[in-house]
Amino acid sequence: MRFLQIIRNFLDNAIKYTEKGEIEIGYRLKDPQLIEVYVKDQGIGMSEEELDNIFSLKSYSSGLIQIKKAGKGLGLAISEKLSHLIGGELHVESTEGVGSIFSVSIPKNFMQDQEMPANQHVAKYNWSDKLLLIAEDVMVNYLFYVALLKKTHVNIIHAKDGQEVLDLLETHSPDLILMDMVMPKMDGLEATRQVRKFYPEIPIIAQSSIASREDKDNIYRVGCNDIITKPIKPHILLNKINRFFE
Repeated sequence: MRFLQIIRNFLDNAIKYTEKGEIEIGYRLKDPQLIEVYVKDQGIGMSEEELDNIFSLKSYSSGLIQIKKAGKGLGLAISEKLSHLIGGELHVESTEGVGSIFSVSIPKNFMQDQEMPANQHVAKYNWSDKLLLIAEDVMVNYLFYVALLKKTHVNIIHAKDGQEVLDLLETHSPDLILMDMVMPKMDGLEATRQVRKFYPEIPIIAQSSIASREDKDNIYRVGCNDIITKPIKPHILLNKINRFFE
């Protein structure tokens, strides 16, 4: 599941940023025990500065967490974390205006030999009687949460923007909302303001790649109970959720 999420994210970026030309997917044996799977595009590419910042998510503009070339930095940071979970390593080569090559190197036997660290934490939770609303517009990120939380047996409903959150609350009563801060139509800040007007008791965890104290203060000010920063560390997310489910 994690491997497929990585490749899906590579392809999503390639399709999104390639207006003309070709997209190539393939693999090569780097040595008898290591496979490298790659996606090569002829898209907009990235500058050296963007490549330096891409995994640390430092490419911000003014205001609340508007990532340059939206989605690419965040998706790659999550993919890098996923690659580590399966014993692999992620690589990016890119030239601005020419294209990019995204690749992940993994052990040939990773499915048999890799014990995913998150499973050690997931196994101790049973949230079958809980309902979690995940507000996340990037599908690969949402699938990451679904895969991570599968063994907790938690019930999940999905909103792709803030307005969908409000619509779902008319017919559902979630025990917790995991609220992305950057979404179309209505962002997480405004959605939280609206939720708090009518549902002050529902716990909300903000998911964000923010760094500044000002942004954190804004998130708490509108009514979020907690914040988890991206890229998501599975054991931290599980511990934060469990605080509200206990």
